[in-house]
Amino acid sequence: MITKKQALKYGAILVVGLALVPFVIYAVPQVAGADHSYVVLSESMQPAIRAGDAILVASVPPQTIDKGDIITFRAGAVQGVQGDAPVVTHRVAKVKQTKTGVKFRTKGDGNEKPDPEPVAANDVIGQVKYTIPYLGFAVAFASTTKGFLLLVALPVALLVVNEVWMLTKAWRNTR
Repeated sequence: MITKKQALKYGAILVVGLALVPFVIYAVPQVAGADHSYVVLSESMQPAIRAGDAILVASVPPQTIDKGDIITFRAGAVQGVQGDAPVVTHRVAKVKQTKTGVKFRTKGDGNEKPDPEPVAANDVIGQVKYTIPYLGFAVAFASTTKGFLLLVALPVALLVVNEVWMLTKAWRNTR
């Protein structure tokens, strides 16, 4: 028979475990079949994707991308140099075959006009597979000093204090 105290303990462990699942998926997108994870910063894809959502992006061959797919790409990347180009997530409005390969005309769902430049296939990072609503707010908060202290340092400190307490208690019981 499980006591009330044990039930509360197991319930708390279950709640904490379930709360951690989205963060694990964001940190290791491969567990969900994706290759990259990003936090959406703008409302350009609203209502499909909102600012503060986290997205999981899977690398796909450019030939499999169709009109209507949502892709993540490096905007304004210079051919072969993709380091500092901003990452953008927009819907494919048109797929065009050119002499240099496939190009995509993209547009944010919340934007009136399509993006000014077509996206070359080699600038595509991948296709959005999953959206995790609001998770980006927590990820952004965790990257601040207060967030790190609250979400990382404090739990670690509590764990250390608990272990010291348990060791002290065990040591006293053996005397």
